[in-house]
Amino acid sequence: MMRRLCACLLAACSACLALPPAATAEGLPPAPRTFGYTIGDILVQQVLLVRDGKDFKPESLPPPGRVGRSFWRRDARVAKDAEGRSWLLVEYQIINAPPALEMWFLPPLQLKGAGAAGMLDVAPWRFSIGPLTPPEAFNAQGLGAMRDDLLPQAKPLAPLAQRMWLASGALAVTLLSWVTALLLRRRWLRGRLPFARALRDLARLPDDAPQAWRRLQHAFNEAAGQVVRTDNVDQLLARVPYLAPERSAIEKFCRETSALFFSGAAPAGDVHALARRLGRLERRYAP
Repeated sequence: MMRRLCACLLAACSACLALPPAATAEGLPPAPRTFGYTIGDILVQQVLLVRDGKDFKPESLPPPGRVGRSFWRRDARVAKDAEGRSWLLVEYQIINAPPALEMWFLPPLQLKGAGAAGMLDVAPWRFSIGPLTPPEAFNAQGLGAMRDDLLPQAKPLAPLAQRMWLASGALAVTLLSWVTALLLRRRWLRGRLPFARALRDLARLPDDAPQAWRRLQHAFNEAAGQVVRTDNVDQLLARVPYLAPERSAIEKFCRETSALFFSGAAPAGDVHALARRLGRLERRYAP
């Protein structure tokens, strides 16, 4: 009896060894299960790259990134099994969890083939997923249903408001100081302009005094950077164009000062009025 049993076992082993070896997936991970998943788990979807009985070569692979609210596509690659067939392996990580056991689906894919190979449609792949923890863990007091999220403890706003007011006040003081400094500097610079200084000096001189006319002539010379005469008023206005509205009065002043300085004729113009008009233009338009 034992001899017959041993003979049967040897015959069975010989038959098994004579069978062709089963195809093993050299570059493929194990086929993914369809159950027992929760948040954080990784699934590798396997897609056979065959279309209409022919090998299919995708033009590009699905890019990594978030897919919907529940999946993150980590990687996509092409691998071959022991039979030489090409498989697309798409790796997903679950980044969400349901409140109870549910059936979910991996998103469908539509792959564009290289050249004129057409499109390969990949249907959604379903699996079951459970919550991170069941809603009802135990019946004991304090160990039952999941609790709501705890809100952070409210902090007093008075110190924050006080700091905001102090910061706002410091900013206002800083801006006011800058504006005041700029205005004072501008006023100081304008007080040093030629006609502004001439007006201060003319306040002590009568209108018909030769010194008054000479002082205003010095202001014209300083503004033009050269001696101003009747024949070069254009050069003065090219340097200080804001005096152009008083061109005729400036030319008249030049003629009268020439008569005063070279022939001793008494001037007939109002030098103070001209200086005030020139000073207003200077204050308004001088840089």
